Amino acid sequence: MRARERKLCELISHQHGFFTARQAIELGYCDSIHSYHVRCGNWVRVARGLYRLRNWPETQWPYLDIALWWTADRRGTIHGVLSYGTALALWEGARPDPHRLHVTVPPGFRRNSRPPAGMVLHREILPPASVTRLQGYPVVTRELAQMRPPQENSSRARRTHPAETASDRYAGQPAAPGQSEDYSAIIQAGLD
Repeated sequence: MRARERKLCELISHQHGFFTARQAIELGYCDSIHSYHVRCGNWVRVARGLYRLRNWPETQWPYLDIALWWTADRRGTIHGVLSYGTALALWEGARPDPHRLHVTVPPGFRRNSRPPAGMVLHREILPPASVTRLQGYPVVTRELAQMRPPQENSSRARRTHPAETASDRYAGQPAAPGQSEDYSAIIQAGLD
């Protein structure tokens, strides 16, 4: 295994198997060969600028990672935090509902593309003490997760119904053994 491949594996081991085009470039994969790696089957293009290694084990809930990476800026900094019902499910060891992914971003957060299917986007300032990591995900504390979210019809929250943008095939259902997930529904959901 080459040095850059080892570095990529080291990086994605902390990111549930996902990496950005920018991160790949920083590790020595020039942008002109990204499409080559996708065509050869080495990489899976999850969304515009977001990849995973084909042979890397699938995460239990890849839709959480995709939603969080949607909140990343051009430098690759993720600004979203799993909150409310989504965070509470993680705290309780339950499966987060893929049709209602609560993600909180700072009030000034802007994105030109539509959020992933099922995302309920909240805009509020979270004090650093109210954010922690759980199973590798940025989440609000259990106490904050138990609070009721702002009304979904307010200007602070926006929900995208899964039927608007993606098939139910990807709605959090795990792939059959030996079969990889089909990310095309997520790409069509506005991440592209």
